[in-house]
Amino acid sequence: ARGSRTFSNLRSLNLTWCVKITDAGVASVAERCRRLELLSLHGILGVTDATIANLARGPARDRLHTLDVNGCGHIHRKDKDFLKGTFPALTCLQVHK
Repeated sequence: ARGSRTFSNLRSLNLTWCVKITDAGVASVAERCRRLELLSLHGILGVTDATIANLARGPARDRLHTLDVNGCGHIHRKDKDFLKGTFPALTCLQVHK
C-alpha cells in the first residue's frame, strides 16, 4: 500500500489539539511511522496510558526523542524517569501534572 510507505518515512507529527484522536489512532501511528522522532499529542483527551504502551511497542520506540503529552488528562504515566526509561532517545519531554 502506497500510503503505508509514505508514513513509514514520517519523522515528525504534530497532533496538538486534534481532539478526535484516540488510542486507536495513535496505535496506528505507532505501527506505521517507523522513523518517528517527534510526536505532539498536546491537549488530546482521547488518549490514555494505552497510547504510551502502543508507542513503547512500536518500531520508533528507540528513535522518539521528543514527546509532548501536556494536557493529555487521561495519560497518567507521565513520570519523567518512566518515560525516559521507556523511550531511550527521549531528550525533550513536555508534560503537565
